[in-house]
Amino acid sequence: MPHASARAVVAAAAPTSGAHIVWIRVGDLRVHDHPGLHAASLLPSTTPIVPCFIFDPEEASNTTPAFQRLVHEAVRELRAALQERGVDLVVRVGSPAEHIARIAQETGASSLTCRKELEWSRIPSHRAAIDAARAAIIATSSELSARSSALNS
Repeated sequence: MPHASARAVVAAAAPTSGAHIVWIRVGDLRVHDHPGLHAASLLPSTTPIVPCFIFDPEEASNTTPAFQRLVHEAVRELRAALQERGVDLVVRVGSPAEHIARIAQETGASSLTCRKELEWSRIPSHRAAIDAARAAIIATSSELSARSSALNS
């Protein structure tokens, strides 16, 4: 994969070495030059990579059925391309803030990469998802640290 673009940002990181989430958005439904997937490929091979896509009904309500069908087909193709590389795409429907936080908790994630949102109308929901993920990662890291401390005493 080519050099990671400045559009890929690490939104949250904790000191533990858990899974790394790559939140893939509508404009990034590809494998060959995805900045977040490239950044994830540079992590230690022991780091589980969790690519995810969330169909946001609120965002979809501002698009046409034809566009929604194109997105659905692109997600299917992306999932197949990732599966060929030995990774599955986590696909959810609903609020990105809720699902990103839930995926972080489910996977014990310690970091997240996503594209910086540049479209002003989507920035609030993007920030909400990043904040929710950061909180979930910090909570998961605190729980892991507490468990580790208890095991070492």
